[in-house]
Amino acid sequence: MSIIISMITDKCGITASDGRVTSSAVFQNGQVITKAVPINENFEKTFSLDNGKLIGTWAGIMTFAGKTIPEHLAEIFSIDCPQLPNLENTLSCLISTLKDRFRNNTEILFEFRKIDLIIVATDTGRIQDLRTYTFRLKPNDNNDQIIIEHEIIPNEKKQPNIVYWKIFGDDSSRPFVDEFLRESIEKSPNVHVDTLVSIAYKAIRLGIKYSGKHSYGDDKTCGGKPFVREIK
Repeated sequence: MSIIISMITDKCGITASDGRVTSSAVFQNGQVITKAVPINENFEKTFSLDNGKLIGTWAGIMTFAGKTIPEHLAEIFSIDCPQLPNLENTLSCLISTLKDRFRNNTEILFEFRKIDLIIVATDTGRIQDLRTYTFRLKPNDNNDQIIIEHEIIPNEKKQPNIVYWKIFGDDSSRPFVDEFLRESIEKSPNVHVDTLVSIAYKAIRLGIKYSGKHSYGDDKTCGGKPFVREIK
């Protein structure tokens, strides 16, 4: 698990993540025989596509079929989704193709095939029209299909001088991060991009501090170096 966030205003957009990657636990007859342990503390979980016109971050499964999630998305973007007429069509193509790849991969037990994905982009090319698009790919109740939960933030006309944010990741740390963002943003009206970047770094560090223990290991789910990416 990870802690990832996005923040958007009418002036800029931010994505941020922790830097920890944990190995997969090894199971035998339903029992853990090798615990999950941290294997990388400097793994960037933020990314960009289309020459920086789209930024994002992700949690859950970090890699499958030998590629990270952004590597899959970049490949899909160039091969399956080139020059589509608008952002909605592009995102639909990206996520549906990623879902097909994820569903058909056999290296990960189906019940653990989960990806939380945040994308920040604009369909008009204008920063003031930035939106946050979230996608949760997860197994259905029967563990035989991948379903997608989708949200657009905000889902109405964006208001000036308002910061909209989204948090995915560790259950233990999310309430602390949400409260911190609320308090920080209330104290900083008309937030400048540099202020948002600073808030994002602090939010990720707070998420790391309060993150819970890995379900199949002895270490925290979050850790390592914080990463922040911006679009403005």
